[in-house]
Amino acid sequence: MEHIGVGIFYGALGLGLVLSSSITSKLSKNVKLVAIIVLSLEGVANMLLSQSSNFWVASIFLIIGTLFGGVSIACNQTLIMKNVPSKYLGRFFGLITIMENTIMGAVMALSGFLLGWIEPRTLGFFAGLFFTIVGVCLAPIIIRTKEEDSTNVMENT
Repeated sequence: MEHIGVGIFYGALGLGLVLSSSITSKLSKNVKLVAIIVLSLEGVANMLLSQSSNFWVASIFLIIGTLFGGVSIACNQTLIMKNVPSKYLGRFFGLITIMENTIMGAVMALSGFLLGWIEPRTLGFFAGLFFTIVGVCLAPIIIRTKEEDSTNVMENT
């Protein structure tokens, strides 16, 4: 019974991903802008999650953060498939996977090291803040580029 909280958090992660898959099918327009917005919102949800002192509120923020994360991943993969010629997709996704796993491993090792000096809630807050800052900084670049740009790339290949 003492480990039920971990199960509920895993359930919240799963629920967020299920909800994100139902939302992504409705987001065929402005994929670039949606990707940036949900990245920022995922960061905000993670910041709120890290500061939540109520288990059930934390579960809700976990659902919301995972929902935005799932939408972000779907948008990014859609943009990759629109812009990378099909004959290179397998290699490109393989390279992206290698990079993601390497970066995630390094960040996890660094986080484990930093937890010796920084409180977990503070570290979680700064992780969410990083996502939010990246989204806010990329927004002007994405807003300036039009969705048609990705379509033109595919027509030219």
